[in-house]
Amino acid sequence: MDTDEKDIKLHAFIDGPPVTKGSDIGLPANHPFAGFDVVSQYTDDDAIDDGMLIDVTQEAKDAGLNLPRVLVSRGIFTDVLAPRSERIGEREGEPVIDVRKALHELLCRFSDAVRAAGKEENAYWWFDFVGASEKIKACHNGQGRITFCYPSED
Repeated sequence: MDTDEKDIKLHAFIDGPPVTKGSDIGLPANHPFAGFDVVSQYTDDDAIDDGMLIDVTQEAKDAGLNLPRVLVSRGIFTDVLAPRSERIGEREGEPVIDVRKALHELLCRFSDAVRAAGKEENAYWWFDFVGASEKIKACHNGQGRITFCYPSED
């Protein structure tokens, strides 16, 4: 190992890993955490892998909503979509369901909530849905991703 390589490794040890700020992960400059160091980050993909979010983007596209990503929480899927879904088969002993019709109903209620809010820019929309245990919260990330969840899951 030459001297320059040792010097680089020493500085990396002394200085620590590179610091990521809130603004580096997409928070707008006026966000209260934009200038703070990011200690930990739990992404949508992490939540999908953990089973906390379900990606229904393709089903939403089939229902007529053309967004880059549509996610629902486990609670919304279990309480709202699954009971209204059609069983279309079985895989490894587990039922396979088609959620497109139920998702279409959810998306219609969401569309009503957006229309009711008017032209005002919102980060969140709230609406009631039959079978839901509490009001449903729909939020967007400003880049075309909509997530439906209960406030208690947020």
